[in-house]
Amino acid sequence: MTFVDAETGDITSEADHPMCTQVLWDPTGRYLATVTDNQRIENGYRLWSFHGTELLEERKQSLYQFAWRPRPKGLLPKDKLESLKTPKLLKQYRTKFRKEDRSTRDENLLKKLAEKREIRNNYAQFVLSQAEVLERDNERLKALGIDIEGGENQEYEFQTISSKQFFLE
Repeated sequence: MTFVDAETGDITSEADHPMCTQVLWDPTGRYLATVTDNQRIENGYRLWSFHGTELLEERKQSLYQFAWRPRPKGLLPKDKLESLKTPKLLKQYRTKFRKEDRSTRDENLLKKLAEKREIRNNYAQFVLSQAEVLERDNERLKALGIDIEGGENQEYEFQTISSKQFFLE
């Protein structure tokens, strides 16, 4: 199967369903079902998005028919439905939903900022702890007579000591 963007003609994806006997679009046109039915083996169906992404694969011991449920009729009468489509109401709903979207976006942004702040603080604490470790190591080296802050031309005296002796001092 090849999924094609109807506006551009570009291929969005390619997929395969071996031994497929039916291909059915749902009433909304957003999902596709490929069905293998009435076979001795491999009965079942696969659901795909209109982009070509496989969403579900179900295998059944026996499958004789696959059908989409008919799209239900709306609960509102036609005149009420038409009244909801007036520009004034659409503007009112649009404003309401934009505010909700904005507040959700702001909340998510604040969460991300708090996470980044925590990561930065943890890193700063780590750097400080490593600076303390470095300071202790420098003091140990100085106690052993090793000056690490000397110039490049300074002559060093090397001593061999055990790791136990180094860490106990």
